[in-house]
Amino acid sequence: MDKTKLLAEFYDFLKEQSLISNISSLLGWDQETIMPRGSGAGRVAQIEYVSRLYHKKRTDPKFLEIVDALWEIKEELTEDDSVNVREVKRDIDKTRKLPEDFVAHCSALHAKSNIVWQGARKNNDWRSVESLLTEIFKFARERAELLGYSEHPYDALLDDYEPGAKISQTKTILLDLAERLRALMPAILEKQKSKATSSVTLKMSQEDQAKLCRKILNDIGFDFSKGRLDLSAHPFSTSIGKDDQRITYRFQDQYIASIYGALHEGGHALYEIGLKSGDWHESVPLANTNSCALHESQSRFWENIIGRSLHFCRYLERIIKDLKLTDVESFTAEKLWDDANTVSPSLIRVEADEVTYSLHIVIRMLLEEKLLEGSLAVADAPEAWNDLYHRYLGLTPPNYADGIMQDTHWYHGAIGYFPSYALGNIYGAHFTEKLKADLIGCSELVEKGKFAPIFDWLKQNIHRFASRYQPMELIERASGGMPVSSDAFVGYIQNKFLA
Repeated sequence: MDKTKLLAEFYDFLKEQSLISNISSLLGWDQETIMPRGSGAGRVAQIEYVSRLYHKKRTDPKFLEIVDALWEIKEELTEDDSVNVREVKRDIDKTRKLPEDFVAHCSALHAKSNIVWQGARKNNDWRSVESLLTEIFKFARERAELLGYSEHPYDALLDDYEPGAKISQTKTILLDLAERLRALMPAILEKQKSKATSSVTLKMSQEDQAKLCRKILNDIGFDFSKGRLDLSAHPFSTSIGKDDQRITYRFQDQYIASIYGALHEGGHALYEIGLKSGDWHESVPLANTNSCALHESQSRFWENIIGRSLHFCRYLERIIKDLKLTDVESFTAEKLWDDANTVSPSLIRVEADEVTYSLHIVIRMLLEEKLLEGSLAVADAPEAWNDLYHRYLGLTPPNYADGIMQDTHWYHGAIGYFPSYALGNIYGAHFTEKLKADLIGCSELVEKGKFAPIFDWLKQNIHRFASRYQPMELIERASGGMPVSSDAFVGYIQNKFLA
């Protein structure tokens, strides 16, 4: 078959698959935000149907034949076409190992489990989800066996989120990071105690928190004519298409948690906008990333490196007063900074400070590893969770809701995703120094609320490459050639909290 015709049919298939994927994302967003409580059963059936449809299109014999044919002549393709074919082949080589009924069953199970989890967490009801979680990990192990792995079943699932990652390497990096952060904790806590600053205890209504979050997101580059901000039980960001980015946040008594939740998800949305701002159609790998850790590096960058800086707090102080969201005039940017950067071991991952956050991730990684290999039963997981929290953070959760039931990831079937957060912290610290060297006066731009040059730098140095390179190679390029390790993030923490 003619190469030009092969490529045309290849991209037509991708566009159709992308439409189905976007419909699935929309169903998921609706389920998490505004779906009526009594509509869960119908939504499970809808998600299962769309999942089957996507799997059929992705494993269509004609499509597979086209991909294989293009792979055979990859040397004749342009570099861009070759990257798109390479990434699609990597994915479908995995997809065709998974039977349609297996994929559909897992999608239905995850949709059902997430609905049950939302109610169960509110009621601290572990028994309602225990059997579902047992089934989820059973099918996760089966998925790993179907996909195949060379060392550990966890590798097959890690590869979904970080191409080529293995638990042996990832665990080594993250345990090293955890131990180095734990070693810094006493000095950080001691220095923190010596500060004679008063805490900002302002509260804002849900309406005012939404107004503030919308202002911040708009300033950093989120386009509300092509996106939304809504409430959900667990903050998330999803892309419904090139021109439709959805963000959610969680209303908190203390507005700071809402701000940083919205900034985190806003970072995800900006990455999607940057990825899809080139000439390629949104359906192709060169308009998407192959790495969740890269995605998390963008969200953690905006949330922490930018959002928890003193210069951002000065910007924040100004807009809070400009918007007249509080009648308290005595608070300052310095007090806001202290509140935003208070280091204290805590139970809730999404509210953790920068120093302890990665410890939450290590705990989840270690549990996932044991649950997948079968050395830990789901029934015993709450006790194992509590033991690890006591070991790494010196705390014991008082209930299931603030312990093993706090995250939505497992109930969505996203097993193997958690390490992406800590790797994202590492990636973000790597490219930040290069960004600051390239953008002279970067901190002053942040203070003035002029974030466009920062967004442009990210698009030019990270976003536009999409899936062209392996994640660590891309970060090394964006960082000016510095090899990826925990050094950059640990150095960032030392400079910020101990300098």
